[in-house]
Amino acid sequence: RRPPRSTQSRSSAASDVYKRQSTNRVITELQWSQKTPELLLAAYSQNEEANINDPVGVVLLWSLSQKQHPEHSLYCQSPVTSATFNQFSNHSIIGGLYSGQIVIWDLRAKQVPVQRASGHNHPVFSLNVVGTQNSNNLVSVSNDGKLCMWNLNMMSAPTKTIELKSKGKQQQQTAQQSTTQDINCTSLCFSEGDTNSFYAGTEDGTIYQCQINPQMGDDHIIEIFEGHQGPVTSLSLHPSIEQSKNLNGLLLSSSFDWTARLWNPRISTDSLFTLESAEDYVYDAQWHPTIPGTFMCIDGEGYLDVWNLLEDTEVPIMHYRTGINALNKARWNSDGSKLVIGDSNGSV
Repeated sequence: RRPPRSTQSRSSAASDVYKRQSTNRVITELQWSQKTPELLLAAYSQNEEANINDPVGVVLLWSLSQKQHPEHSLYCQSPVTSATFNQFSNHSIIGGLYSGQIVIWDLRAKQVPVQRASGHNHPVFSLNVVGTQNSNNLVSVSNDGKLCMWNLNMMSAPTKTIELKSKGKQQQQTAQQSTTQDINCTSLCFSEGDTNSFYAGTEDGTIYQCQINPQMGDDHIIEIFEGHQGPVTSLSLHPSIEQSKNLNGLLLSSSFDWTARLWNPRISTDSLFTLESAEDYVYDAQWHPTIPGTFMCIDGEGYLDVWNLLEDTEVPIMHYRTGINALNKARWNSDGSKLVIGDSNGSV
């Protein structure tokens, strides 16, 4: 009779399975859990070299106390372009897919989605759960500028749909005609504690300040910020910190134009600084949650830059290469004591 496999060999086999599921996949999302500080969500794109039995879309939940294999493995049949914890639920993970679908996994159930919702026809690049424990909504935005609001208890259809469009002018012979065009969203962030106002970065480098429910008229765009010469890859608002009231609300953006920019939406639509230390596309940038004026950004050459504007606005205080792979996503944890980075090969 065949002897039973050792615990170590079973653990090694499981580890190989998880490596196969995450290797050669670009990290498309990273997020720390607000309810369980040691828990980390990582979403992965499609592995172009995968065999037919491998899942197309993968979300893994990792624990800092067990780094050899994930706490949960979640799968779907379309690449995952965005994902988020539902901070108002202990067991719900939400994913936005390349197909335009939104899926919900229940950690108490199996590894495939328990709910699927259709509201978008293009890849969903942003998901935000906004509101309070007693009144909250999911806001999803797809690449064509379509914004949907959802009641998480009833995902059969969006409760509200908005087509984000910019107003331009098209020259036709001698007359100028007012036209509108879709905003091709690539990134989005909400103002802190605000469920109505948000910023949207786009493929053409423009950043729009928008409102879901406009205070005046029916135009959802209230301000336009131009400066980037390539797609906007991330947006981050400076957190409200008591000792840095002058910095609160500063907008940080990153782009394929190899730069990060700082904006003060309260006073101007022009950028305050253009930071050009990157060696390649800047894929992500985020303010530190507790240290005023401090943020990180990562690029396609594998460099991590950490800036402190109160010390130096010309060069970063740290310029460190993590490896040969492009760095795609990075997130501070809630107190800023840890920084997690994901790369183009699926490593976290």
